[in-house]
Amino acid sequence: MRRVDPDEMLRPVDLGLTQDERRFIIDGLAQWGGPARPRREPAVLARFTNAEEMDSGAERFQRALESEEPLSRRDWRRVVVLTELIFGSDTFGAGVEWETVTGRDEIADLRLLREVQRKLVAVCPRPG
Repeated sequence: MRRVDPDEMLRPVDLGLTQDERRFIIDGLAQWGGPARPRREPAVLARFTNAEEMDSGAERFQRALESEEPLSRRDWRRVVVLTELIFGSDTFGAGVEWETVTGRDEIADLRLLREVQRKLVAVCPRPG
């Protein structure tokens, strides 16, 4: 596996998200401050030091996405992990209640998630 320069993970990059992908992620991140509360386990999976850092990170990511600012590769990875968890996990996220809590279409959103994952892999190697 290719080694990644740690500084490279901190440089801003544009994933080229569509407006639909961007809205899906923003709506998902918003759930961390609603029905799903930040907890230690998701924070660790997203490589935050604790739930409080995750909470402030999710809010910062929402603002950046709303204003279409690029994020670092590290932050994009965090965004996608948090979105995967809130969308798919019934233990930590909305899971089976996704449509109820967001008003969004689960099948359409699964397609959006896959597209976002493909875009992430193109610019961010999987962590080792």
